[in-house]
Amino acid sequence: MKAYHFLKFLFLFACAMGVVKKNHALHLTSPQNNKIKVCCGELIVIDTFPSAKIPPRTVAIWLPSNYSSSQKYPVFYFHDGQMLFDSLSTWNKQEWGVDEVFSSINHVTGSPYFPNAIVVAIWNNGKDRHSNYFPQAPLNGLDSLKWSSLMSLKRGEFPLFSGSLYSDNYLDFIVQELKPYIDGHYSTLTDKSNTSIAGSSMGGLISMYAGVKYPQIFGNIICLSTHWIGIFDAKELAIFPYFEKYLKDNLEISDGTQKWIFTRGGVGLDAFYEHPQNSVNKLFLSKGYVENKSFYYRLFPDLTHNERAWNAQLPYVLNCIWSEN
Repeated sequence: MKAYHFLKFLFLFACAMGVVKKNHALHLTSPQNNKIKVCCGELIVIDTFPSAKIPPRTVAIWLPSNYSSSQKYPVFYFHDGQMLFDSLSTWNKQEWGVDEVFSSINHVTGSPYFPNAIVVAIWNNGKDRHSNYFPQAPLNGLDSLKWSSLMSLKRGEFPLFSGSLYSDNYLDFIVQELKPYIDGHYSTLTDKSNTSIAGSSMGGLISMYAGVKYPQIFGNIICLSTHWIGIFDAKELAIFPYFEKYLKDNLEISDGTQKWIFTRGGVGLDAFYEHPQNSVNKLFLSKGYVENKSFYYRLFPDLTHNERAWNAQLPYVLNCIWSEN
């Protein structure tokens, strides 16, 4: 076991130093065996991306159709990566349609020009999803009884959490392991203004946490249908006040170098986010963020909590990031 961890350390160090060659460092799914189809561009699937922080998982890198190593590209890191590209490969037969939207953004938004971008799709590991995406630091003050109640929650027949919370490790994986690999192997713009983190539901929650925890890394924070209630029965344990306090205490006063983008639907689960999202909106404005410049919020009243809805909201998100203010 010690030898395994030592070898894993050497591999990650080599990735960070840029000495591991792309085609030999990781097991890549060949194009003909890749079950995930995209409309355009190229999808490079790394079946098992190793990590010293979290269990290994699939990571896919989508490159735009005209990708060239002579050009530098912004990078978007998406959670729940298996839901982004191909509805035939997802559990609910829905998708974000990231490849379609990113490839046709000029036509969709009506704006004259947006840069091409690289999308890094990070798979969730199923049973670990809630433990990976649930922010840790806001619950540091939780007493032992409430902590036990939280960890014992179930969704249906299955535990909601896989033992504890690992969101700090998950974000460290993205920042300390995955991003250095991407920047070392692809032609990227590495500064924060060109580094975005995005997700929906619990993915929106962990994106919020990333934006607060790593403001020097992420310049664009995209939170769709953010699951502010944290769990699925708010009557059992009120979670949002802990998130709200965390934001009040840790969100930096705006210096204009971050853009935060929130959206939600008005139907289904998203309807439960109205009160907490309104409170968050006021909090951001109190921290010096400026509406439609460094802080964006839009309600889509007819949309609900699924990938089709997030696909419909994505052009608005990209327009917020790349439009001139």
